[in-house]
Amino acid sequence: MLVIHVYQGGQPVGKYHFDKQEIAIGKLQGQDIVLPAEEVSRQHARITWSGTTVTVTDSNSTAGTWQRISGSHTEHFSQMSISICGYELCFEIVEDGTKPPRSRNTSRSPLEPSLAGGHPALRRRLGEQLRSDTDFAAFVLDCFPAVYRQFGEGMNRVAKENLLLQMESRARIEAALSKWLRDRQV
Repeated sequence: MLVIHVYQGGQPVGKYHFDKQEIAIGKLQGQDIVLPAEEVSRQHARITWSGTTVTVTDSNSTAGTWQRISGSHTEHFSQMSISICGYELCFEIVEDGTKPPRSRNTSRSPLEPSLAGGHPALRRRLGEQLRSDTDFAAFVLDCFPAVYRQFGEGMNRVAKENLLLQMESRARIEAALSKWLRDRQV
Protein backbone atom coordinates (compact mmCIF):
# COMPACT_ATOMS: atom_id res chain seq x y z
CA MET A 1 0.00 0.00 0.00
CA LEU A 2 1.23 3.50 -0.82
CA VAL A 3 0.71 6.22 1.79
CA ILE A 4 1.10 9.83 0.70
CA HIS A 5 1.53 12.50 3.39
CA VAL A 6 0.65 16.01 2.22
CA TYR A 7 2.12 19.10 3.88
CA GLN A 8 1.64 22.81 3.23
CA GLY A 9 4.02 25.30 4.81
CA GLY A 10 5.51 22.49 6.88
CA GLN A 11 2.11 21.62 8.35
CA PRO A 12 0.33 18.31 7.69
CA VAL A 13 -2.85 18.76 5.67
CA GLY A 14 -3.72 15.22 4.59
CA LYS A 15 -2.78 11.56 4.62
CA TYR A 16 -3.91 9.27 1.81
CA HIS A 17 -3.78 5.47 1.50
CA PHE A 18 -3.79 3.81 -1.92
CA ASP A 19 -3.91 0.22 -3.12
CA LYS A 20 -4.24 1.22 -6.76
CA GLN A 21 -1.38 1.81 -9.18
CA GLU A 22 -2.42 5.18 -10.69
CA ILE A 23 -3.14 8.24 -8.57
CA ALA A 24 -4.36 11.56 -9.99
CA ILE A 25 -3.48 14.89 -8.34
CA GLY A 26 -5.05 18.28 -9.06
CA LYS A 27 -7.50 20.90 -7.86
CA LEU A 28 -10.45 19.36 -9.73
CA GLN A 29 -12.89 17.49 -7.50
CA GLY A 30 -12.74 13.80 -8.31
CA GLN A 31 -8.92 13.66 -8.35
CA ASP A 32 -7.46 11.16 -5.89
CA ILE A 33 -5.64 13.98 -4.11
CA VAL A 34 -7.27 17.41 -4.33
CA LEU A 35 -4.98 20.41 -3.71
CA PRO A 36 -7.30 23.45 -3.65
CA ALA A 37 -4.79 26.18 -4.54
CA GLU A 38 -5.16 28.64 -7.40
CA GLU A 39 -1.74 27.70 -8.86
CA VAL A 40 -2.54 23.97 -8.97
CA SER A 41 -3.83 22.77 -12.35
CA ARG A 42 -7.14 20.91 -12.54
CA GLN A 43 -5.28 17.71 -13.48
CA HIS A 44 -1.78 18.57 -12.29
CA ALA A 45 0.17 15.30 -12.06
CA ARG A 46 -0.13 11.52 -12.09
CA ILE A 47 1.64 9.03 -9.84
CA THR A 48 2.15 5.45 -10.97
CA TRP A 49 3.62 2.89 -8.60
CA SER A 50 4.56 -0.75 -8.94
CA GLY A 51 5.07 -1.61 -5.28
CA THR A 52 8.82 -0.91 -5.41
CA THR A 53 9.16 2.20 -7.56
CA VAL A 54 7.13 5.32 -8.18
CA THR A 55 6.86 7.35 -11.36
CA VAL A 56 5.62 10.92 -11.15
CA THR A 57 4.47 12.56 -14.37
CA ASP A 58 3.52 16.20 -14.68
CA SER A 59 0.30 16.54 -16.72
CA ASN A 60 1.54 19.63 -18.60
CA SER A 61 0.63 21.81 -15.62
CA THR A 62 1.25 25.53 -15.75
CA ALA A 63 3.20 25.77 -12.47
CA GLY A 64 5.15 22.50 -12.61
CA THR A 65 5.36 19.66 -10.16
CA TRP A 66 8.83 19.58 -8.55
CA GLN A 67 11.37 21.93 -7.09
CA ARG A 68 14.35 19.73 -8.00
CA ILE A 69 12.92 17.39 -10.62
CA SER A 70 11.46 18.02 -14.08
CA GLY A 71 9.60 15.62 -16.35
CA SER A 72 9.09 12.03 -15.17
CA HIS A 73 11.30 10.65 -12.45
CA THR A 74 11.52 7.35 -10.59
CA GLU A 75 13.03 6.84 -7.15
CA HIS A 76 12.63 4.56 -4.13
CA PHE A 77 9.86 5.48 -1.69
CA SER A 78 12.13 6.23 1.27
CA GLN A 79 13.84 9.00 -0.70
CA MET A 80 10.89 10.40 -2.63
CA SER A 81 8.96 13.59 -2.07
CA ILE A 82 7.63 16.06 -4.58
CA SER A 83 6.47 19.67 -4.44
CA ILE A 84 3.39 21.06 -6.12
CA CYS A 85 2.68 24.77 -5.71
CA GLY A 86 3.62 24.99 -2.02
CA TYR A 87 2.45 21.49 -1.13
CA GLU A 88 4.94 18.76 -0.32
CA LEU A 89 3.91 15.14 -0.91
CA CYS A 90 6.00 12.52 0.91
CA PHE A 91 5.71 8.84 0.04
CA GLU A 92 5.67 5.88 2.42
CA ILE A 93 5.16 2.18 1.73
CA VAL A 94 3.10 0.15 4.19
CA GLU A 95 3.73 -3.60 4.13
CA ASP A 96 0.87 -6.11 4.11
CA GLY A 97 -0.44 -6.80 7.59
CA THR A 98 0.22 -3.23 8.73
CA LYS A 99 -2.37 -1.58 6.51
CA PRO A 100 -4.49 1.15 8.04
CA PRO A 101 -8.15 0.17 8.41
CA ARG A 102 -9.37 2.36 5.52
CA SER A 103 -8.14 2.21 1.95
CA ARG A 104 -8.67 5.86 0.99
CA ASN A 105 -8.05 9.26 2.57
CA THR A 106 -8.39 8.81 6.34
CA SER A 107 -9.41 12.43 6.88
CA ARG A 108 -13.01 13.58 6.85
CA SER A 109 -12.17 16.21 4.23
CA PRO A 110 -9.36 16.17 1.67
CA LEU A 111 -7.16 18.57 3.63
CA GLU A 112 -8.04 17.93 7.25
CA PRO A 113 -4.93 17.09 9.31
CA SER A 114 -4.45 13.38 9.88
CA LEU A 115 -1.45 12.41 11.98
CA ALA A 116 -0.97 9.35 14.13
CA GLY A 117 0.55 10.85 17.27
CA GLY A 118 1.96 13.74 15.27
CA HIS A 119 1.01 16.53 17.72
CA PRO A 120 -0.72 18.79 15.14
CA ALA A 121 -1.04 21.72 17.60
CA LEU A 122 2.69 21.62 18.37
CA ARG A 123 3.54 21.33 14.67
CA ARG A 124 1.32 24.34 13.98
CA ARG A 125 3.05 26.33 16.75
CA LEU A 126 6.50 25.42 15.45
CA GLY A 127 5.46 26.52 11.96
CA GLU A 128 3.94 29.80 13.17
CA GLN A 129 6.69 30.81 15.59
CA LEU A 130 9.70 29.43 13.70
CA ARG A 131 8.69 30.35 10.17
CA SER A 132 12.09 30.05 8.52
CA ASP A 133 14.10 26.85 8.31
CA THR A 134 17.03 28.81 9.74
CA ASP A 135 15.06 29.73 12.88
CA PHE A 136 13.89 26.14 13.28
CA ALA A 137 17.47 24.82 12.93
CA ALA A 138 18.79 27.41 15.41
CA PHE A 139 16.10 26.47 17.93
CA VAL A 140 16.89 22.76 17.66
CA LEU A 141 20.66 23.37 17.81
CA ASP A 142 20.33 25.56 20.93
CA CYS A 143 17.79 23.43 22.79
CA PHE A 144 18.25 19.88 21.48
CA PRO A 145 21.80 19.48 20.12
CA ALA A 146 21.55 15.66 20.09
CA VAL A 147 18.55 15.93 17.75
CA TYR A 148 20.31 18.52 15.61
CA ARG A 149 23.27 16.16 15.14
CA GLN A 150 20.85 13.62 13.65
CA PHE A 151 19.69 16.00 10.91
CA GLY A 152 20.89 14.62 7.59
CA GLU A 153 22.06 16.62 4.61
CA GLY A 154 19.12 17.28 2.31
CA MET A 155 16.59 16.48 5.07
CA ASN A 156 13.49 18.66 4.66
CA ARG A 157 11.74 20.58 7.44
CA VAL A 158 8.97 18.00 7.84
CA ALA A 159 11.49 15.19 8.33
CA LYS A 160 13.39 17.32 10.87
CA GLU A 161 10.18 18.05 12.79
CA ASN A 162 9.33 14.34 12.75
CA LEU A 163 12.76 13.51 14.17
CA LEU A 164 12.41 16.14 16.90
CA LEU A 165 8.98 14.78 17.85
CA GLN A 166 10.31 11.23 17.93
CA MET A 167 13.33 12.04 20.08
CA GLU A 168 11.85 14.56 22.52
CA SER A 169 8.62 14.83 24.49
CA ARG A 170 5.96 17.32 23.56
CA ALA A 171 6.22 18.98 26.98
CA ARG A 172 10.01 19.47 26.67
CA ILE A 173 9.67 20.91 23.16
CA GLU A 174 6.92 23.34 24.21
CA ALA A 175 8.86 24.50 27.29
CA ALA A 176 12.08 24.92 25.31
CA LEU A 177 10.29 26.83 22.55
CA SER A 178 8.69 29.25 25.03
CA LYS A 179 12.03 29.90 26.75
CA TRP A 180 13.94 30.18 23.46
CA LEU A 181 11.48 32.74 22.07
CA ARG A 182 11.42 34.68 25.36
CA ASP A 183 15.24 34.85 25.40
CA ARG A 184 15.26 36.32 21.88
CA GLN A 185 12.81 39.12 22.72
CA VAL A 186 15.30 40.82 25.03
